[in-house]
Amino acid sequence: MMYSDEELNQHFENPNYHYYLMLNGGVEVGFMGFEIGYEPQTTKLHQLYLLAEAKGKGLGKEAIGFLKREVKSHKDKSIVLNVNRKNPSFNFYKSQGFEVDKEVVLEVGESFVMDDYIMKIAIEI
Repeated sequence: MMYSDEELNQHFENPNYHYYLMLNGGVEVGFMGFEIGYEPQTTKLHQLYLLAEAKGKGLGKEAIGFLKREVKSHKDKSIVLNVNRKNPSFNFYKSQGFEVDKEVVLEVGESFVMDDYIMKIAIEI
């Protein structure tokens, strides 16, 4: 999904929104963006992207572990995310303990349909 400059600026100005660059051996291989307190006691994972050559090396699992620790330290009790039904990442999130909470189908403009699962995981504080 593309983000406008205005939207990205809002993210950077929001103290609850965090971006992290993911490195492997000092090489940039991905990034993660999440928002603490997106909803009451809930963090939203907005982005988790890895380069194709970085997948399958445990980096996604490490990123989710880091996210869980951050969420716990901020006293949120769950993490939510959207993932397209056809995205192979769905199985990765399931393997990390996320479960389908809702199904969403929305037209978001220019003939684009968002056909997503909203996934959720509880975090023990």
